Amino acid sequence: MGVRNRFNKLMSDTGRLGAGVLLAAFAALAACTAPKYVKYVSPSGDFTCDVPWGWAVYIDEAGSDYMSATFTGPMDPEFLRGTPSLTIRWYAYKAVHRLPDGTIERYASAEDYKSQMLHDVYGPACPAEPDSVEDCAYTKAGSDLVQALAASKGVRIPDFSVIKAAGAKAAFYVVYRNRKPPKSATLGVVQNPKGGTLLRQRHAYVVVPMRGGFYALIYPATRDGFEKYKDDFWRMVNSFSVLKEGPAGPLFRP
Repeated sequence: MGVRNRFNKLMSDTGRLGAGVLLAAFAALAACTAPKYVKYVSPSGDFTCDVPWGWAVYIDEAGSDYMSATFTGPMDPEFLRGTPSLTIRWYAYKAVHRLPDGTIERYASAEDYKSQMLHDVYGPACPAEPDSVEDCAYTKAGSDLVQALAASKGVRIPDFSVIKAAGAKAAFYVVYRNRKPPKSATLGVVQNPKGGTLLRQRHAYVVVPMRGGFYALIYPATRDGFEKYKDDFWRMVNSFSVLKEGPAGPLFRP
């Protein structure tokens, strides 16, 4: 199992971008200045959110059980392969979704998603939390900077926290993992004191349970790149509005 890491095609059909994006684009042209964010409307009209102006959008769908919208930003050498991104996914409960490599993923709940992701994608739990530990993962409800600030005040950050997103209770956590990067990767990596290079992953998740499934809002960053687009991630989270539960679900009622 794993997170889908590629998408079918770049959305070149502007009709699928949603009326909100187009209206914002026309407004910006009229004002001769680009806004920082625009409102995105999903192809099925199930959610809206604010995303950074000018970022490309990739859509991947599998009927009404799975949908992924990924927004990619400008080239940044502190992100893996130089690509900062934000993603929103929908998973229907217990629906089987086949990944490009032939494996499948299936989640009974939002908590099951978290457990499977940590085990199958990020590897075993770390026996400790120091940044020197490799090939294992742990979660914290905050970035390295948040942890450092908390530590300076004698406060310990929990493994995850409960926040509100789209009028529902959601889980927020950041997955910490140090791993050997893909062989072709030269961007987003740092020198490993033990030799070679190292990928220091800091992947933020906000998982929003619904009645028939859940949304996962994801910011896959690195330790050095996390702070650059964290405000964009939180803008997406805080503006995230669910109109109906999934592409073909019922109207959402908080």
